Amino acid sequence: MKFFAPLVALLVGTAMPAVAATQATHIVADTVRAAGLSDLGRANPGQEVSLVVSMRYRNEAQLDQFVDAVSNPASPIFRHFLTNQQFNAYFAPSVRDYNRVAAALVRAGFRVRLSSNGTIIDADGSAAAAERYFNTEIHRVQQVGVRGVRYANSKPASMPNDIADVADTVVGFDSLQRATPDHTIPVMNAVLPDKLGGPIHGKAGGYSPFAIAQAYNYPVQHGFDGTGHAIGIAIDYDSSDTDLNTFAAFFGITRTGHDFHVPVDGGQPYNPNGSVESTLDTETVATLDPGADMYVYNFGAAFTFTEISDAYNTAVADNKVEVVSSSFGLCEDDSPTSFNNLVTSITKQGAAKGISFVASTGDFGRGGKCSDGTGQDVPAVLKFFTSVGGADPTISNTGKLVSEREDSGSGGGPSDIFKIPTYQVGLAGVFSTTKRNIPDVSGPYFPDAFYLNGQWGTIGGTSWAAPATAAFLVEANQVEGARTGFANPAIYAAFKSQGYKDFNDLITGNNGIPCKAGYDDCSGIGTLKAFLLAGTM
Repeated sequence: MKFFAPLVALLVGTAMPAVAATQATHIVADTVRAAGLSDLGRANPGQEVSLVVSMRYRNEAQLDQFVDAVSNPASPIFRHFLTNQQFNAYFAPSVRDYNRVAAALVRAGFRVRLSSNGTIIDADGSAAAAERYFNTEIHRVQQVGVRGVRYANSKPASMPNDIADVADTVVGFDSLQRATPDHTIPVMNAVLPDKLGGPIHGKAGGYSPFAIAQAYNYPVQHGFDGTGHAIGIAIDYDSSDTDLNTFAAFFGITRTGHDFHVPVDGGQPYNPNGSVESTLDTETVATLDPGADMYVYNFGAAFTFTEISDAYNTAVADNKVEVVSSSFGLCEDDSPTSFNNLVTSITKQGAAKGISFVASTGDFGRGGKCSDGTGQDVPAVLKFFTSVGGADPTISNTGKLVSEREDSGSGGGPSDIFKIPTYQVGLAGVFSTTKRNIPDVSGPYFPDAFYLNGQWGTIGGTSWAAPATAAFLVEANQVEGARTGFANPAIYAAFKSQGYKDFNDLITGNNGIPCKAGYDDCSGIGTLKAFLLAGTM
């Protein structure tokens, strides 16, 4: 935004002599405790540390009320979302406060990068600067299964007194990889006989975009292909337009939407060994929504909290996409409160602007990636996300949905941390009446047709279900002529009013919690009768 330009010119890339905070206040990052972590001792004072400092919103109580109302189908302001300019005028941190925090970080020895929405500040500096200003201690660590030496704070970090009145939280005191993608391992070049022919299967036998669109009655089958709308994917590696074009051409799909690759924090270029998830995601949304523009927000392969936060904030600040799909996660019990709060703050701003967030529940059944079998995955379990589990469909040679079963790997169950949302209170079938229950809905899990680096294969997971559901929301926006925003209140309202007219009830399958009639923490509400649901939400 233009009113930050003078500070940008003055401060970006500039580091003034480091100073310590006059006093530390509340803890913003606890000591890192992660399984399989070896402490290699104090970090070199010059070790580069990348932090994200988030600001408090102005009038936050009113912002919460607005988001609740604009997401509620019964509200008179339902879907009357804010533009960037309107959000900045009422709720964004003041220019004065934002500039004050940026200047304080520069004085403390950091180089700052300012966000266009004036919400977060990226602060890059030395371990010595981080230790002095945030009263912490940075160590070198080795993480089991992860290449290279990383860093982590061995002492809780505190918010400095001079910015505590306007800064909300800080993430980035460690560079550990704790989130991982949610796809099954692809089987490449295992060509199977395709008895059903052309549009239903890919060369290796996985289901085609047409099969999914037809079986679940996507709006694209009725002429709503996403034209004039846009979808985003937040993921580690970039994808290949060549792979996507080959995949689409095989199925006779012509993309009229444009594809944009947005590197975040330097991004991570296409790599056939690392771009499996981004390929699955882009091939799903680009062919189910052939008319929609697609933005791939690719960040570093480390899945650090800094990278993930910056990717989400980029999408919200740009406000070009209407839906953001995420197919990765980590156990909520291993996800710091600071990171959960920062992502919730960013996605709340997204909800005010009409941006929907969708995330996979994971491929390890109940308990997701939590080693003790309880708890759910972040970001799927966070407040402003629609969490998506996965069902294995059987589809006929005409594209009819014959049967489906919730896959045993599909994540789901009650949260260990987050309270039950209003739209689940009183809902029959929830496992917990006090905690958030996931999934909200389910999508296709396995097998998916897949093309990567010259080879056909099959793949699956809730990583397929999430982008397939995100693609539906884009088409639903086109049907309604308006953004959906935070989708859960509208989805549950449709379920409560229409029952299984708009959904398929899964009564078969067990992810550690058995599927049964009605809502359950195995399959959520169920899979979508997409075109009918689009007209009801």
